[in-house]
Amino acid sequence: PSTVLLENSPNFEGSVFDYIMTDVMRRYGYNQVETVLDGRSHGDFELRKRLCRVWYSKGLEAPDLDQLSKDASNLSARTVQDVLEPMMDDDPRWGRRSYLEAKNAESHNGHQYCVVNMDDRKFGTMGANYHKIQPDSPQVPHPYKPGFTRIFTPSEHCNIRRIDGALKEQITSIAEGTHPCQRRNGTNTTAAHKMLGNSITPEPWEAVGTLLGNWIRQLAGIRTYTSTT
Repeated sequence: PSTVLLENSPNFEGSVFDYIMTDVMRRYGYNQVETVLDGRSHGDFELRKRLCRVWYSKGLEAPDLDQLSKDASNLSARTVQDVLEPMMDDDPRWGRRSYLEAKNAESHNGHQYCVVNMDDRKFGTMGANYHKIQPDSPQVPHPYKPGFTRIFTPSEHCNIRRIDGALKEQITSIAEGTHPCQRRNGTNTTAAHKMLGNSITPEPWEAVGTLLGNWIRQLAGIRTYTSTT
């Protein structure tokens, strides 16, 4: 291919694997440009920094990744309220997290019991272990019971990542235990949250796709487009 796009943790840069991949790509005739993206600068809820590297054939002009917006004031137009779905006030998923309250009270502890507000436009990263209800994981407060919280449901997690339609139906069916590929009956919210937590913040990568698409079109002398996000 003329172009290869890598998405990875910023910690990947400078690692042994990075050295090997870079050496191999250079031997096969590629140059590279890279930057670190974060979701919040592109209007997403999460910061979620990720390495964005583009390998491109040496005969091509380099794509300019500096064109990607990095305006930290560009917060999401959506709020927490916009991604929530109805849940009964007595649903068993509401609970008092005494272990998180105790952890939060430790003066030497750098982690927090992160309870969101309905009008929040940003919160912490929802990683692959989000289902474990750990410190620093964003949680939704009960509408009237002080101290009671819950994590976002898999369906709401999809809303946060702007996943809808057939893909959302497949992910939520895994959470509900009704997906035809599952070997057992019963809910599997863990698997659904792991899939979503290993995902990306969509906005910055849609911006990358637009930039690379326009770069290729410019090389071919074809009219370019602006991002719709």
